[in-house]
Amino acid sequence: LDIHGHRQVARLRDGSGCCHEAVGGRHDFGARGQARRLQGEEKRARAARARDDVLPAEIAGEFAREGEGFDVRAGMSAPVAALEHARDGLEFFLSELGPGRKGPLANPLAAVDGQSFRHPGSILPAMSTRSAEFREEILRAERVLCVQPHYDDNDIAAGGTFAQLADAGIEVHYLTVTDNIAGVLDPDLSDAKALAQTREEQDEAGREIGVHAQHRLDLPDGGEWSEVELRTRVIEHIRRVRPDYVFTCDPWLPHEAHRDHLRTGIAVGEAVMFHGMPRFETLPEVDDGYVPHDIRGLVLYFTTDSNTAFDVSETRARKHRAIDAYRAQLQGDSLAGLHAGIGLIEQRWGEPEGFAHAEVFKLLRPGQLHVGLAPRR
Repeated sequence: LDIHGHRQVARLRDGSGCCHEAVGGRHDFGARGQARRLQGEEKRARAARARDDVLPAEIAGEFAREGEGFDVRAGMSAPVAALEHARDGLEFFLSELGPGRKGPLANPLAAVDGQSFRHPGSILPAMSTRSAEFREEILRAERVLCVQPHYDDNDIAAGGTFAQLADAGIEVHYLTVTDNIAGVLDPDLSDAKALAQTREEQDEAGREIGVHAQHRLDLPDGGEWSEVELRTRVIEHIRRVRPDYVFTCDPWLPHEAHRDHLRTGIAVGEAVMFHGMPRFETLPEVDDGYVPHDIRGLVLYFTTDSNTAFDVSETRARKHRAIDAYRAQLQGDSLAGLHAGIGLIEQRWGEPEGFAHAEVFKLLRPGQLHVGLAPRR
């Protein structure tokens, strides 16, 4: 890695012996047309990442902090800010080299039993060295609101973590956006019976996790509803519950195609920004008595850009029992395959932090959710 003052240059030789270069935000692969295409991709990728204020652990390990900057093994140095910019270019650049890379920069989720769990946004390890700090901070919460598109998303993504929070005395509130009917496997069930069954299953799973309360909006599963409509309902529940943290799915997950997940993530992000603004009205009985409170963070699951990990080695059994409760939609080989796939990913997520099994998240401050001018902290 060569860093030249404010002209940040990263060079890397790939497996074929070709040398690629990333300069500032521009990537030259030998063809200007390719570079222009990558510029557009980089812009979208950068917009989808809210960066931490530290280098990824395996990159930071190559440097020793001295005074205002870093000493590089080659004997060169640069200001921290310049190194941050170079890291951005290198991170995107490496992601273009594909999942087969070996060595210290290899993707920790790659090649599990022949399957590729490549980090789509970056081939560098995503975990922040502040993971333990963020984790301890969340464990000091009084209440959390966990907003999920469907009745099983919270538990599939983060059931072990939510069980841990409940064990710590934190009120864990689930808010389910849709009625979950579209995924019911039995075609002979009426909508009313399907709805009743999914609610019974969710209550059963919630008792396993330790959920304090289940809140449901019953918007049509996979149907027509808007982010604005959902945003209002989420603001209402934020004002009712007064959570310290709000969890939901990452709407910027690369290749996510399910509109319920995309709309939920965007609506929840806006609700976290706008819940304290009185002109965003919900219900008179809610708004009239609401005293604005601070939400310390939006916490995203189903993400490829994690900065926080929870050790779920002791609670994952409860998570997997909760998943078993969703019988209307998960049965037979599909259920067994889901358990197996989650188990492999939990192990891989745990490896960078020395956990047997982990779940990972992206913690964002509310000020990071609009135009990116808020200081990182």
